[in-house]
This record gives sequence, structure tokens and C-alpha cells, in this order.
Amino acid sequence: MKHSIFTFLSVVTLLLCTISSSAQTIVLSEGFENGIPAEWTQENLVENQLWTVESVGQYPAGSYEGTHRAVLRNPTDQTIGFKTRLITPVMDLLGVFQPILIFAHAQAAWTGDFDTLRVWYRSDSRADWKILTEYTSAISGWKLENLDLVGVSSSYQLAFEGTDNLGRGIV
Repeated sequence: MKHSIFTFLSVVTLLLCTISSSAQTIVLSEGFENGIPAEWTQENLVENQLWTVESVGQYPAGSYEGTHRAVLRNPTDQTIGFKTRLITPVMDLLGVFQPILIFAHAQAAWTGDFDTLRVWYRSDSRADWKILTEYTSAISGWKLENLDLVGVSSSYQLAFEGTDNLGRGIV
């Protein structure tokens, strides 16, 4: 029996693989150690703040894995209210038994305010995005999430949508 794990560590390190009792096949792996790859795209929904990569950071300290992490952070001390999606390349998940998204993230509060993260999916690049889950409370340290992927297809995509609420950013 094959199982699939999709890992988005440190929003952060990404690993999509199929696990069997004896082998593991990696479908997509990204740790952001060399920045955000060209195959990934970003979509600004409100304003124009982009996801970036940082090596050493606070809130929380370090990276969940490796030395870099993707981050969406407000560079000012004023609420801008931007909203940006970091979108994976197209993935063929047909034939993958029970694909799972596993990722670590944090969204620390700053004076009571915190940013929010939503995870979206679509089965085709022309299809509408559908919500997979959302994180609408402060998360001060690295938190590992485990989600079942639904609606899988041969042209599946995920989007990690950060919304600025003047928190310490989403990592």
C-alpha cells in the first residue's frame, strides 16, 4: 500500500513523496535554501508584498529545518492589509494513495496582532481555488500541521495565502 506525504516545512521546506513499505518516491521537494524557485508563483490579492526567503530570523528563531525559510512579513510598522499567495508548481497526484500535506509554520503576535495563513488547493490552473484550511490565531513557535489533500488530479496545486494583520509575519 502506498501513502503520500506532502511536506511544507518552515512554510518553508516542501516535500511531496509517496511512501511504501520499502521505498519513498519524492514528487516535489523544496527547502527554499536558494530562494523561492522560478517554478513557484506568487499572486498579490491585496497590495503588492511578496513572500521572500530569510536565513536567520526571529519569531520563532531559526528555521524548522535547514537554514532558510519562506516568510511573508510587513516591512513597516503600519497595517497595510496585504494578502499574497505563494503557489506551488503543478503536481501530478493521480495514482497517489491518500496524499497528505505536512508543514511547519508560525505566525507570532505583535502587541496582540497576528497575521493569518490560509491553505488553498485547485485541481487545474484554470479552476477556482478552494480552501483546504486556515490558521486564524497566533502561533508563537513552530507548529507542525498534517492535512489530507482532497480533489487530487494530474494538475494539482496548493497556495499558501498570507494576510497582513500587523503581526510578526508568517514563516
